[in-house]
Amino acid sequence: MNTYSRYIYASHNSAPSHSDEIEAALVEFFDAFRRSRARLSHDPGLARLSLAEFALLRAVDEHGNDGVGKVAKAADIAQPPASRGIERLKAKGLIDVKRHSGDARVTAVSVTPTGRRLLARHRARLQRTASLIATRLGADGATIAPMLLRLIAETLEEAAI
Repeated sequence: MNTYSRYIYASHNSAPSHSDEIEAALVEFFDAFRRSRARLSHDPGLARLSLAEFALLRAVDEHGNDGVGKVAKAADIAQPPASRGIERLKAKGLIDVKRHSGDARVTAVSVTPTGRRLLARHRARLQRTASLIATRLGADGATIAPMLLRLIAETLEEAAI
């Protein structure tokens, strides 16, 4: 139990409510996420990208040939910040930028071999984490985990915390 959980439990005369339990678990989750990001600082490739840059790099990998506008939409960010992010990724040697062969108005972007290796390492970390979660939850828990994670993601988007 972390400090926040102890605070929640100590501030109630009766047993904490479900929302109190969820609040404490969210704090624990966000704290664990922050600590895991800090541990990435030991991996020079992964540490040099922000979460937004990872999202942009994944979007370039999937939609880069369709142009910066499609990449921005896929990464769920406005085009001006996407363009600045693309410049940062280009400066880090993770993507290439060129004019689209079929439409000179469209800037096509593609992931470099260095960027592909970085994405592969990131995906391997995600796969290891997913495997650990599935193992710890067991068959029944692993079946509902994707639904719960998506529900939590949607709720966080709506709550804008």
